[in-house]
Amino acid sequence: MKTRKGILLCGLFALSVTWPAAAGAAEKVTVGLDRHYNHETRGGRPYHYAWEDTRASGYSQFGQLLRGLGAEITSVRKPASKQALAGVDIYIIVDPDTPKETKNPNYIEDEAIEAIVEWVHGGGVLVLLNNNEGETEFEHVNKLAGRFGITFNQDTRFGIHADPQKLQMHSFPDHPFFKGVEKLHMRSICTLTVKPPAKEVYNFQGDSIMALCQHGKGTVFALGDPWIYNEYIKFHDNIPCAKNVFGWLIEKTRQPGYPNGDKP
Repeated sequence: MKTRKGILLCGLFALSVTWPAAAGAAEKVTVGLDRHYNHETRGGRPYHYAWEDTRASGYSQFGQLLRGLGAEITSVRKPASKQALAGVDIYIIVDPDTPKETKNPNYIEDEAIEAIVEWVHGGGVLVLLNNNEGETEFEHVNKLAGRFGITFNQDTRFGIHADPQKLQMHSFPDHPFFKGVEKLHMRSICTLTVKPPAKEVYNFQGDSIMALCQHGKGTVFALGDPWIYNEYIKFHDNIPCAKNVFGWLIEKTRQPGYPNGDKP
């Protein structure tokens, strides 16, 4: 039986746990969340968009959502490289650190960018979730995103003082991401500039919000917001939309041409 080790924090104690793959099930898709470029801590514990963070700032509920879709989750704690991404099918980079957030931030350097581009070309699925102006690193993440025709604009939409009614995104296109979705909640996001080979998936009030790019055998999904952290994951139709998006990306990795799709 295939198993993969993960880390679960209970209070202040770290426990090693495993999530077994069901017998006879399709090969598990592994979702790796970066914790090198975003490695904030608070009180010695992972903070901001970490699987282990059960506070409003964390991704613990997002991790549960992914496991519900049949994926395994892990954390990537090293710079991106062929070795670091081995065994990872979907790689999420979210809200890379700035000196404001971390004393010694780790930037996405050129060697890592080349490794990620090669990994995507070979069939990896890259998810880039950034943040608004002043709350994330733009220069290096844009060097990476730019390789796929995507730029995260240094701006802010729907900031902390926005009218709550204006935070309700609506009017979605006919796309699998938005099946059964009427409203989405996002706060303090940055917009995108999208050029070929990337394609805009969703535009709201004249701003590009979501984009996709097919690169070789792989796919890139971009959004200028951490989006489904614990504080906001249950607002409006965020959960149904997240299931649509990540269910679609998971199935992508199982199609012919992708590493999982080529397995017997």
